[in-house]
Amino acid sequence: ARGELKEIADEIDQKIGRVKNRTTRLHLEDILASINKILKPQK
Repeated sequence: ARGELKEIADEIDQKIGRVKNRTTRLHLEDILASINKILKPQK
């Protein structure tokens, strides 16, 4: 599951640069932040 999340995060990261719509970009950045929080190793 972590590998799949990482792939999705990479995909979103690549798409953010191409998105012109500011609202859509903010949504993508929120999703990316959530995924990164999940992927961050738990202490």
